[in-house]
Amino acid sequence: MELAQAKSFFIEVRNKLIKARKLGDLDYNLKNKKNIVKNNTITNVLGTYKKLAKRANDIILFVKPNGDIMAVNDVALYKYGYSRKELLAMNVFGIRIDEQSVVAGDLKTSEEKGILFETVHRKKDGSLINVQVNSQGTTIAGKKVIISVIRDITERKNMEEKLHYVARHDYLTGLPNQYYLIEYICQMRKKSSLKTSAILLANIDNFKIVNDTYGYSAGNSILIQIVKCFQFNLREHDFFVRLGKDEFAIIMPNIDKEEATLLANKLLAVLKQENFILGENFFKVSVSIGVGFIETIQDIDNAFSYADVAMRTAKEQGKNRVVVIQKMEDRMKVIENNRILTQVIDAIKKNKFKLFLQPICKIGNDVLHYEALIRMIDDQGEILMPAAFIPVAERYGLMSQIDQWVIGTAIKMLESRNDLNIFVNISGESLGDDSILQFIESHIRNSIINPCRIGFEITETTAIKNITKAEQWIHRLKALGCCFALDDFGVGFSSFSHLQKLPVDYLKIDGSFIRDLDSDNTKRALVQAMNVVAHTLGKKTIAEFVENASIWKILNELNIDYGQGYYLGMPEPIFKVNLLR
Repeated sequence: MELAQAKSFFIEVRNKLIKARKLGDLDYNLKNKKNIVKNNTITNVLGTYKKLAKRANDIILFVKPNGDIMAVNDVALYKYGYSRKELLAMNVFGIRIDEQSVVAGDLKTSEEKGILFETVHRKKDGSLINVQVNSQGTTIAGKKVIISVIRDITERKNMEEKLHYVARHDYLTGLPNQYYLIEYICQMRKKSSLKTSAILLANIDNFKIVNDTYGYSAGNSILIQIVKCFQFNLREHDFFVRLGKDEFAIIMPNIDKEEATLLANKLLAVLKQENFILGENFFKVSVSIGVGFIETIQDIDNAFSYADVAMRTAKEQGKNRVVVIQKMEDRMKVIENNRILTQVIDAIKKNKFKLFLQPICKIGNDVLHYEALIRMIDDQGEILMPAAFIPVAERYGLMSQIDQWVIGTAIKMLESRNDLNIFVNISGESLGDDSILQFIESHIRNSIINPCRIGFEITETTAIKNITKAEQWIHRLKALGCCFALDDFGVGFSSFSHLQKLPVDYLKIDGSFIRDLDSDNTKRALVQAMNVVAHTLGKKTIAEFVENASIWKILNELNIDYGQGYYLGMPEPIFKVNLLR
């Protein structure tokens, strides 16, 4: 039963008790406030309860405050595998796997004020089921009784685990992905001390040629073989991650610089010698590897930068080699990084950004709203895409200033066009800055726009990392009338409990699940599952990366609410946006 159903159940039981009193089953003295219990009164009343319990689809237990089971419904017999006689001789301490102190505490809370929680129960055969328990104390014939309505949520939990695994692992190779890598790094940061470790970034050379020449299926086959080759030669506790289609990261904990360099060169040599099977032919591949080192906890981010510069240097020096960089300042790539940093700072000072709008469409291609997408003008007057400057801005703590520019510009657009609704992205840096939230609230209040015309997006990963801040932002901005979307849904998935805490209006299903949707039945099943979850939680879904008509058609068949992608509309400056589509 859901909570509302449980309440209805208890009310119905109460009414039965009142009726039983009137019929003489209970003689209740209102003046003296005493219960005069006739013979077998509790048995008769429990019989009334059990008649109601038979209509339930969930397990129902009638329990004494000490945990002894007094009565059960037929569903309990089926779910637990015990006979009625066996269950009535048991105590709830024998069903739950929690510590006895925890069970005792829950019984006390149930008796005093009621409780709703999730736990695990053990069946007669020893197997476990995940359950949601709604327990409420009541009084029957002057005796305290706890009624527990128990729902088997094992299937839901299994789905959570599958989605959690999918979100943290690469679909093709089964390796951890970049979101799992973030978790791993967070764990590294929590260590009080850290021995020298190494980070290897490996990029398959000329892999695009393999895909273009032999097709993606052949390319995937080669990738899987490369991964197995690497795994065979890595140490057991090395953390091997797929970052992108042809790029991998390996974190090697507790390894000195010499050993890490030797292992990197070993991987290179093994790959050179390996003959990869491609149909009836053998195929040779090479790899460029960059190595960075972590000597203190503070070095973690820098080590990735070192490894990235080293890997790109290996590419530029002819590929098929290992490059080790310990000081980024020694490499020319740092100059390029600093050049971009200077341009970002200059763009913030001189307002050298542009805002493009991309539509989010309903079925039938009507526009729901537009997402604001930022571009930057470089020194030559060329437009730079976010991937060219956002990582630098994030690394050097400039995203809050950029977010403020985007928000201010979006509000001006809305004031100039009363036919627009716009959503803007909020970075993780801004989410942790209360002054940015105050800035937004102030700008909305001082503008002439209706707050419902502006919405905000935060990524699922950012929200989970800053769950308290995310709740604060959402509640305060929704109080003004704004809407909220959770971006990249699925890739940072942790638990449905997080979604229940975040009262967002839309869940944007990450594009990695939408790409190839028209040729991948597994992705179709996952998208369908996420849509069901979203709708169950009362939220609308938006599919990202809708790139062709067949994907859009499938999304419509799956009852996805909205879509966004090049097929539905390209990002455009505001003067090119035509509202009536």
